[in-house]
Amino acid sequence: AALTARTAVQWQYLLPQIEASADAGDDWLMRLMLARGHHELGQPQQALGALRRALEQGGPEPVRAWLKSFAGDAAARSQSETARWYLAACAELGLADAEAQLMLAELHAGQERVAEAAAALQQAISLAPDSHHVRRHAAGLYCRLAQWDAASAELTRALELAGGNSDLWRARARCFAEMSRWEQAADDLSQAVQREPNNADLREWLAIALVSANDLPAYRALCADTLRRFNRTDYARRPWIAPKLLALAPEGLSDYEPILGPALDFEARYPRNCVTYHVLGPYQYRAGQWADAARQTPADDSNQAVMVDELLFVAMAHLRLGRTRDARRILEQVEKSRWQDFDVWSRQRVQLLLDETRGLLSE
Repeated sequence: AALTARTAVQWQYLLPQIEASADAGDDWLMRLMLARGHHELGQPQQALGALRRALEQGGPEPVRAWLKSFAGDAAARSQSETARWYLAACAELGLADAEAQLMLAELHAGQERVAEAAAALQQAISLAPDSHHVRRHAAGLYCRLAQWDAASAELTRALELAGGNSDLWRARARCFAEMSRWEQAADDLSQAVQREPNNADLREWLAIALVSANDLPAYRALCADTLRRFNRTDYARRPWIAPKLLALAPEGLSDYEPILGPALDFEARYPRNCVTYHVLGPYQYRAGQWADAARQTPADDSNQAVMVDELLFVAMAHLRLGRTRDARRILEQVEKSRWQDFDVWSRQRVQLLLDETRGLLSE
């Protein structure tokens, strides 16, 4: 009955019987059931008392598991103080393990208790220094705390323990990007792309890192390889899927016709579609078709979901045509867009294009 109990009424009915059975048979399993009942009724002190008796009568593993389970339940119910109390009891009973410390760190991080979260993370790592899972989880929490250097150090150790995991290379690249260590970010993303060569996001991020590191030859080599891998038959039917990385910096491609041709055909058949904003503007600008690029995004068309970086291509096209006033108006729109709140890759992409736009403006 205890195993299937779900409501407070059921537990209130069962608890006296469970306690009597536990006392009569000196049964540690019934003590665990008793602890569960008190927990479900919001009585953590009584639950801990039952677990102490279970620990005396049985082994530590079930008690540790139930304490962590109770803490997880409390956290899921937004009862952070109760969850922390259970985990503190786990440590007090000498039952704390790395998972319990990670749970505690998660709770502290959720309430922005940075010092406490960091201390719990260090405890978790000391309890399981060779656990790839613990290192990866610790890195994730350090990221939440914006402690990028600590996160990258944990990911380095996780890579040593887990081998060439693409997710780990990607995660460490993000840490390096947050610290503006673009060469290291590019190195890690190159490793990730080798393992997932058809992953468009990884290629996009690698392009951003390479251009940010001013490694333009490597960026152009990436563009050429990406174009070779691109499914041109599919692109002819859906031109909006063209990789945006090919337009990130000047001369990414020596010839933009493979991108522009199908997009123009599609635009002729379906005027004013998303291809106009996602493909034509950036690639027409890079191909030197400035007048066409400047027409792609009307500044007063509030119904179009226009990305900030695409607006900047329009601004640069205006500058190439000597329309400084139009370019400044678009730059004002960009400044109001809160692009600084984007994720690190989107933010850096905008920053690169904004730097290029301002460079043209200063000229």
